[in-house]
Amino acid sequence: MLSYITLYAIPVPSNAEIYVKQFRSLIDFDILKPDNFLPLINKDWSQEYFISIGKTTALSGLQSSGIQSGNIVLNLSTYIFIGLFFVFVLLLMSSLLIVRKFHDKVKAKLIDILNKTFWNNSIRSLNITYLKTALAFVVSYKIDQDMVSVMVLSVLGVIPLYFILVLIYFNAKLDTPEMKKRIERMYQDIHLGRNYLTKFYYPIFLIRRFIFVIIPVLVPFYPIIQLLALIFLNLIFLAMYVYVRPHIE
Repeated sequence: MLSYITLYAIPVPSNAEIYVKQFRSLIDFDILKPDNFLPLINKDWSQEYFISIGKTTALSGLQSSGIQSGNIVLNLSTYIFIGLFFVFVLLLMSSLLIVRKFHDKVKAKLIDILNKTFWNNSIRSLNITYLKTALAFVVSYKIDQDMVSVMVLSVLGVIPLYFILVLIYFNAKLDTPEMKKRIERMYQDIHLGRNYLTKFYYPIFLIRRFIFVIIPVLVPFYPIIQLLALIFLNLIFLAMYVYVRPHIE
């Protein structure tokens, strides 16, 4: 969350902002941005070539948080590119099924990939992309007040609650190999026997991220309230972490 602290109306020293920007480039996978690959195909190609940037509103106040416009596709272009590349690889591997020589090996590999994707790798991907996705739709809502952003943000807000319900429902089976193979990413490296609440660490972690993004929307013109709310949010999370001690030591 520190990488997006400039989202708040709080002055950040310029030297600190340099380090924050470099750290954010790592967690945002800037090295995999489409703009790094499209010119290799055609020197005139870029994200702007395919996306109508001119119809979006530039957000000078959010540019330091890595948000260059109100275009959702542009702001999430790296994640979309990675997703499309993954689908392309699956289709390419599927096409090899018609070749008898590779059929059995490719089929076994595809089954293994799909088993890992649903659901452990999907949960991991959600944990990685959750904050940036929520931020992109918050920005879109602030600009256009559109219902699509409200619906997506509502879904993002419900997802951690759904995770909690899943963990409660499968509580007695979480330590079994079958459950670990399917949803271990919800409680990986968590000490299940220490406290009943330990298993809820990752869902609460997502809720914290969601609230972090929502605070500047609820009080956009009151930096002091933003700062106090952020401090209060982190104090609650820290107190919970110290009391529950969720991770395996």
